[in-house]
Amino acid sequence: MILALGILLLLEIGIRFHLLSWGYSLPDFSPKTFVSSPFVFQTFTPSLTPSPWLATLPGLVVPFLPPEGTATLTSVYALTPTASPIAGSCGYPRDTPIGIDQKFIIHRIAGGESLNGYETDYHTTSAAILAVNYNLRVPVPSNIVIVIPLDQTEAHGLPVFETYLADEPNSSIEALSAKLDTNPQEFARYNNLPQVCNAFSGWLLVPKQAPTPSLRN
Repeated sequence: MILALGILLLLEIGIRFHLLSWGYSLPDFSPKTFVSSPFVFQTFTPSLTPSPWLATLPGLVVPFLPPEGTATLTSVYALTPTASPIAGSCGYPRDTPIGIDQKFIIHRIAGGESLNGYETDYHTTSAAILAVNYNLRVPVPSNIVIVIPLDQTEAHGLPVFETYLADEPNSSIEALSAKLDTNPQEFARYNNLPQVCNAFSGWLLVPKQAPTPSLRN
């Protein structure tokens, strides 16, 4: 065994010497990293799997081992908050934080969920959830869409909200606010809308005046 290993080592040294003397460059098998864009990095890790083909050199037939491997793409994106995550329009998917300083989630209640469970999931309170939803009563039925204050345990100073699923390809903040009977400044503020919105698609918060106590009880 030792003799065989020694013969193989000598053979490898001889092959490398001939390759260098004939002007051939030896492959570099160290991992390489290439930058294909400012945000996507590609790492190429070669393996020593023999290629099925042979490279014929003068006076010698040598199995040539080109670097083979797989390229792994790793995306590194700097997430920048935008006024609306739905491209080309103003609006949000459900369960997406809405707002800047005061954030809210528009959520559809699934079977088995409860306001008490949301207290832990969203760092809020049942009282705060009831306070910010227009005319919401307990027990809360499933399959309805509600507003959940995110990381807020009190609703002091907040309006009550309704939710609206927008599909307005040609509109404006003022026109949609008038349609929804809400204040356009409050509408833009709580939804973190840009100054100009010409189309709306997705969920939106609709600030409303709180109903009278007789309607809420």
